[in-house]
Amino acid sequence: MTDQRGTQVNFSTDHFIVNPQPSALIVAMKQIDDKSLLWAEQLVEDLLRTLPHTPVSAFGLNFAFTDEALNSELISLFRLSDADRLAENNYRTTSLSIQRSLQLDDAKLNAMLTMTEDDSLSVRLNFHHDVANAEEAWTRLTGRTLLYKADGLNFLQNVYGLRVKGTL
Repeated sequence: MTDQRGTQVNFSTDHFIVNPQPSALIVAMKQIDDKSLLWAEQLVEDLLRTLPHTPVSAFGLNFAFTDEALNSELISLFRLSDADRLAENNYRTTSLSIQRSLQLDDAKLNAMLTMTEDDSLSVRLNFHHDVANAEEAWTRLTGRTLLYKADGLNFLQNVYGLRVKGTL
């Protein structure tokens, strides 16, 4: 959303930033602790309940993680059959991404793993729901944020052997 001068208008707290866009409302976290996630979930639910006639066709919860040094097992995921031909022809891969869309209960889990040439990894997880309206969105959102965080951490650990350091 912009003001009369065309300046982006955001709302910010100690825990998150609300960033209205023409076709989306983004709530970006400054902290990823459980309390902040629950505050953000409540804010979005309150907005959806307050504005029930707002057209809503989908919502998603996004989590992003980075790993500075990949182990050899993860590096092997990114070994593609054309790597040698690319190198022989003087092409240097600077980053490579693997993207998957997976069904998880009633949500779609969109997972993107990106490895850079220094063998660091970024992982972006999007728990996506298609919905018919604002009421369906808040009904499906309520109580899910911490569950999706746990699902994301389990996904990283069980599928790729990655553990997030520190507490989230």
